[in-house]
Amino acid sequence: MLIIDTTTGHVVKAEMRVSTRSKILDQAAVQGLRQRRFKPRTVSKVWVPIKFFLSGNSHGVVEYPIWVDK
Repeated sequence: MLIIDTTTGHVVKAEMRVSTRSKILDQAAVQGLRQRRFKPRTVSKVWVPIKFFLSGNSHGVVEYPIWVDK
């Protein structure tokens, strides 16, 4: 989930709502999402779907819906 500063479009908070149970994967996802930028005055909160795939393995893929709160 991302909390957006509506005046600048910068992410002020990013967190995993459901952990992958891997600290490294969770941190990589949050770190990447903190770099996102949004058009100012458009959104304040965004749920972002994240998928992790392991090489040679497509089992256990978790998808999350996109949810936007203006």
